[in-house]
Amino acid sequence: LISEYQGGAIIIWRRRMALYAQKISKNGDFNWGQNPIEVWNGGDLPQSPIFKVAQDGFGRTIIVWSFVEGGKKVDSTFTRRAQCLDESGNKLWGENGVLVSLINDRSGTGLSIAADDKGGILVSWAFGSSAYQWKEPYAQKLDDAGNRIWGEQGFKLTE
Repeated sequence: LISEYQGGAIIIWRRRMALYAQKISKNGDFNWGQNPIEVWNGGDLPQSPIFKVAQDGFGRTIIVWSFVEGGKKVDSTFTRRAQCLDESGNKLWGENGVLVSLINDRSGTGLSIAADDKGGILVSWAFGSSAYQWKEPYAQKLDDAGNRIWGEQGFKLTE
């Protein structure tokens, strides 16, 4: 849930392996039609995505999510994607959003996001070689078009 500048709200939720969004006006009306926007659908994978949402300061909503590509297994691969919705609920970063990083890892945790002042987003996360080992923090910046600014993989915050 995130408040929007006209007094309404944008609500993001997950249903199994899919993410949905709906904009509600300050009067309680559905702004994006009776049916919600399907932000992303991961198909039949058994684990629901973890997601964060922010507004970019220009009336757009950015959703970042992390999910396990291989299902719910200790050795599965975590992937992070992002999608930007305009004021009308249109997907601006492709049908399935953009990859936050080309690094996929086996133990992803700690997804955090913050909007920058130029229509983009800052993303941080941590990972390691297994669910039981120390995590390595990474960060990435996406511009207003969803391009990775801090390299294809983001950058590692520690040595």
